Amino acid sequence: PFMTEEIYQNIVRRVEKDAPESIHLCDYPKADESLIDPELEQMMGEVLNIVVMGRAARNEANIKNNKGHRVIGIIGSKKKLNLKELQKCGRIVFLKEKDLFRK
Repeated sequence: PFMTEEIYQNIVRRVEKDAPESIHLCDYPKADESLIDPELEQMMGEVLNIVVMGRAARNEANIKNNKGHRVIGIIGSKKKLNLKELQKCGRIVFLKEKDLFRK
């Protein structure tokens, strides 16, 4: 809090003379409810679940987080997750459960 207050005093108060005396007296920004996208939030929740499960699998297999993957397999529907942008980051393969047992 001390560093934040110093930055506020040195930057904001020098420019805006009528600004509140302390950063602690400023109003917290209000969210613009019209910008909330429930579908995007749902998709990002699913991406978070994939990341959590991937990290858990790595931990169980004693694979360090800084080691890369050649292929990541995700069981589920590509349409449901809509992960086209994620696919650009690396090789992502969408699997069906039956594919896991195929030789």
